[in-house]
Amino acid sequence: MRALLRVIGLLALSSLVPASVLAQTTLAGAIRDNTGAVLPGVTVEAASPALIEKVRTAVTDGAGRYRIENLQPGTYTVTFSLTGFTTVRRENQIVSGSGVITVDAELRVGGVQETVTVTAPTPVVDVQSTKREVTLDNETMRALPSVRSYSYLLNTVPGVVSNNNNVNTGPVFAIFPVHGGRGVESRLTVDGLNISNPPGGNQPPNFTADIGNAAEVTMTTSGGLGELETAGLTMNIVPKQGGNQMSGLLFVSGFSEGMQSDNFTSELKARGATQPNPVYHVYDVNTAVGGPVVKDKLWYYVSLRWQGQRQNTLNVYYNQNEGDPNSFAYAPDLNRPAFSDRTWENYTPRVTWQVSPRNKVTFSWDEQPVCRNCSGTTSLTARQTLSFRPRRKPMATESSARSACSRRGGTLHSPIDSYSKPATARRTTSGVVVSSIPTRPRTWCRW
Repeated sequence: MRALLRVIGLLALSSLVPASVLAQTTLAGAIRDNTGAVLPGVTVEAASPALIEKVRTAVTDGAGRYRIENLQPGTYTVTFSLTGFTTVRRENQIVSGSGVITVDAELRVGGVQETVTVTAPTPVVDVQSTKREVTLDNETMRALPSVRSYSYLLNTVPGVVSNNNNVNTGPVFAIFPVHGGRGVESRLTVDGLNISNPPGGNQPPNFTADIGNAAEVTMTTSGGLGELETAGLTMNIVPKQGGNQMSGLLFVSGFSEGMQSDNFTSELKARGATQPNPVYHVYDVNTAVGGPVVKDKLWYYVSLRWQGQRQNTLNVYYNQNEGDPNSFAYAPDLNRPAFSDRTWENYTPRVTWQVSPRNKVTFSWDEQPVCRNCSGTTSLTARQTLSFRPRRKPMATESSARSACSRRGGTLHSPIDSYSKPATARRTTSGVVVSSIPTRPRTWCRW
């Protein structure tokens, strides 16, 4: 019963989240006739397999303009229709990132039923914002020759100086200032909601971001508007949400000690290095499956991931006199080098429910046992075994296609394990921090 109340509470909080906070793409434009006059009342439809409702619809206003917000990444067909005019269809419109994609159209008078299909892609240039960003889709991230860690993606962004450029597995603590800014200005978000470390200035915590199962990752470098907390780089991860066809993936990577060599030379030995510190093994196993529970109504996506790494610690060894009450001197046992053995896991179910043609609810639960089995020693002390409580990131969002807009202020409530601004925050009995973040007035609409 308590778990059910928590879920209901998360859904209630998510209903207060403004749609623009989810950091998704917007299609917008103006419709005119062949004389240049604006056309109000034109029906604009954006259709894509990425949408659980299949089609998102808008109608141009008195100035001939339309706007379709919060679109999932994917390939869209945009159709413009009005009685007495020819229908115009734009195919293969790529939607990605978090900006505004302008798609205009010109309709001409048509006496018979006629459709004009435009197959040339529209240039993806956001002329309505000064925002600059780098967007990587899932296919590009899978092709990158490295581990699936969000810290590695930072190498694709010009102007970023990260504290962590190594090949990492498991939880990553990365600081990524951009354009000479401060490290505490960097932000990591999932679906637009901040994942942060409040004692560290809200910079990203030790969090295993599942970029291998992300539809895309967008890194905003400058020109962000009022929804961004700082002027630093903001990385937003858009997770996959399933589809009308069942599909899945299996990813396995890793290597062992026998697959590597070393650069241990006599010069390094003369400088005090006793032996190289090989990586015994590194592995990353990920399986995921998604599909429909009810087509066009209820989708699911589940990801399971196991990672591990064992590595020696350079020039640190077990003490031969360990446990000897007659000797307090350190005598290194060169046959027993200190080592670090870590394993991490991720379990992420996600459910998307199209409640009505206008309302959609998404719920996900990210369970991360940080150290399922962590042992070894990295100092002159005895062997140690570490144990941490699992990290949990529940998230519930609700989005609506609204009309008859009215303008009022909004408040964002973020039901995650950290908060974006510590001005007003409370911790529930389950340990989840719920924050209240004042936002600038934005457009809200009735449905």
